[in-house]
Amino acid sequence: MTVFGIGPKIVFTTVPYFILMTYISSEYPSIFNINFIPEYILKTAGILLLSFGILFFIRTQITFIKEIKKGKLITTGTFAYCRNPIYSAFILFIIPSIALLLNSWPSLTASLIAYIVFKINIKKEYNYLRDKFGDEYNEYERKVNEIFPFKKKWF
Repeated sequence: MTVFGIGPKIVFTTVPYFILMTYISSEYPSIFNINFIPEYILKTAGILLLSFGILFFIRTQITFIKEIKKGKLITTGTFAYCRNPIYSAFILFIIPSIALLLNSWPSLTASLIAYIVFKINIKKEYNYLRDKFGDEYNEYERKVNEIFPFKKKWF
């Protein structure tokens, strides 16, 4: 397992799909634009999602780079809210924000494609982490959501 995990599989599947959907949307805007929501709302939502996604990603990268050297399970920072915050940043925030900014509902489906690729492949990472960290990882997995950055238990 490399430090990139399953990220390359997600990227090499999702990026071509996203590009294709964006191209199709640009060729047939009357069919594929999100016309039922005013453009200023799409742009505002896109900017807000993108801003949050980039900040979430940067915060995750800082924690990851700082903590990975210690050889311990990372459970602080954004990792306290979801076990896969790097994938979460892209699947939940960055891909949808770009699709909204481009006014392309087919491009929004790229998040679904990325999530499906994530679900198919993530077991390899989990098995690696279970082997490396044992019960500590099992407890972390029980307490922290997989990809949605919300606490499972509020109290």
